[in-house]
Amino acid sequence: MRRKGPVDHVPGSPAVEMLAVTVHYQRTVALDRVTMHLPSGGHIAVLGPNGAGKSTLLKVVAGVVSPTSGEVRVHGRGPQRHTCIAYLPQRSAVDWSFPITVREVVAMGRMGGLPPWRRASAHDRARVEESLAQVGLSELANRHIGELSGGQEQRMFLARALAQRAQLFLMDEPLAGLDVGTQRELLRLVRELPHATVIVAMHELGMAQESFPQVMLLNTGIVAAGPPESVFIPEYLAQAYGRTLQFVRSAEGTLAVSDSCRPPEDADR
Repeated sequence: MRRKGPVDHVPGSPAVEMLAVTVHYQRTVALDRVTMHLPSGGHIAVLGPNGAGKSTLLKVVAGVVSPTSGEVRVHGRGPQRHTCIAYLPQRSAVDWSFPITVREVVAMGRMGGLPPWRRASAHDRARVEESLAQVGLSELANRHIGELSGGQEQRMFLARALAQRAQLFLMDEPLAGLDVGTQRELLRLVRELPHATVIVAMHELGMAQESFPQVMLLNTGIVAAGPPESVFIPEYLAQAYGRTLQFVRSAEGTLAVSDSCRPPEDADR
């Protein structure tokens, strides 16, 4: 049987289109008629409470989950078989005891574009080393993945996507468990991704406002989307988060404060 190759992009098409996408998990609605258009090179943060459907949205774009209804297109085609997509999962989805090194994980980024009969070439190996250097992990290349800090883990996944030459980066909760300085450094690397389209699912409102030109508030359906200053207002935040968010007026303006402990990372669908 002839092996199917990667799909071609439709020139001039948006990087991501979701048209009235609904996803049901048995009787639970994870996404409800979500429509979005993200141009090539666009960066957007998707925020909302746990269970709002942020992870499901990324999986639908990645082609991992099929919509119950609606349509998804990546560069004008269905999301399957795109070698341009890099999906970076939540930390809880990874087996950190698996016997593999940082370099070997990054090298996986080259395997998707290789036919099954061909070994990695000198060019592939050079691309892996270049990607490790780009995120500052060259000195940790031979380290077991279970020895990495949270920030190093996320940089490893970025390096794998860079080795892949990905054009669409889908990042699920990359800031979870990181200190503020490490969060800022990771987002700096994300902003500097060459010619990349980026969708990041996250909880950190302040970091989203600081680092993304576009944000989306999601709670199964889209509550609001656009520049942070037009989206992060009490009316929309209350619709997205409900009673889990309180608003406090201060000298710095209106602050949004959670009034409950946050559930584990994987509580989101």
